[in-house]
Amino acid sequence: MDKFYTPNHVASNMVKQVKNKKRDIIIADFAAGRGELLRIAEIKWPKSKLIATDINVSSIRFLQKQHPNWAIGRCDFLSDKSRRKCRPLVKFNNKINLILLNPPFSNKGGKLYQTSFKDLEIRSSQAMAFLLTSINFLDNGGELVAILPSGSFSSERDRMAWSLLDRYTSYKIINTYNHNTFDNCYPTTHLIYFRLLKNEKHFSKEKKLFPQSKPKTNGKYEIRVQRGRFSMYKYKSVAMKRGVTLIHSTNLQNQEVINLDKKIRVDKNIIISPTILIPRVGKPTKHKVVHYNNRVPIILSDCVFAVSCRNKKNLIKIEKYILSNWNKLSKLYSGTCAPFLTQNNLELFLSGINLKNSNI
Repeated sequence: MDKFYTPNHVASNMVKQVKNKKRDIIIADFAAGRGELLRIAEIKWPKSKLIATDINVSSIRFLQKQHPNWAIGRCDFLSDKSRRKCRPLVKFNNKINLILLNPPFSNKGGKLYQTSFKDLEIRSSQAMAFLLTSINFLDNGGELVAILPSGSFSSERDRMAWSLLDRYTSYKIINTYNHNTFDNCYPTTHLIYFRLLKNEKHFSKEKKLFPQSKPKTNGKYEIRVQRGRFSMYKYKSVAMKRGVTLIHSTNLQNQEVINLDKKIRVDKNIIISPTILIPRVGKPTKHKVVHYNNRVPIILSDCVFAVSCRNKKNLIKIEKYILSNWNKLSKLYSGTCAPFLTQNNLELFLSGINLKNSNI
């Protein structure tokens, strides 16, 4: 299992995110390593109860010698049998106020890990399995601050997990760390703050677990994200002179749509202006963000997103928000070959906009 210990400056930043003001809380780290996260936490909350588990025997011996007042136990955290045998976990189940977590996340070979979360069996990456299992130990309203690989947001294997996290937690990306942050560890990572909700977010019975084009609400305003569905390899078979105009990411140049010469025969997924077009695939550049205000209806290739809003003035605010925060959005593109942006990541980014703010 990975041994990428958390640097001091990252650990300090994680502790700074915690909202709990009490002095005597219960704090845990289930991949404790050398205990850096808990050591920093102990400085801020010296009267708190600290719980440390790790699978590595030498790490446990080190922690027991250095921190005899901590509740320490050896545990293979992703094993239900091992967790049931770990005394600190049994004693403080559903009682922990704060979890600090830098889980293992190499995931070599693409192995999936099965986890029980809110009475559901979820298969996910190793890091996500650690996260979901950890949340099960929080009390209502408990907080968790974690380091996760940025690829988790775009990974299909973690898609269901993120959908459940949307339902049961509130979370926010605090920071992004490049591949040089952790010794001998190269993925880009995110520092993410989670709070377990006391009540599950309400969804209507008809709402699907993975809505494709449902409106995302922002206060009383609706922001709708739609991903293009047309695959370019089908173009020749459906091309026609008087069809619907097809927009591909290559048509987005210098914040304009160019070369509107491709038209196809189609009767669904048609986009009506005004809308903001954003490339889903390719090197992220804000020059490809286009406010499309042409009366000509369009159909999008699967390499383009459309962001729409009922109020035209608010759509302009959304465009300004995207452009002024482009550095943040561009970091959400991931992939080993051509970088790509997931719909979940784009919606998460747009959730940070406050359309009531007239200064946007």
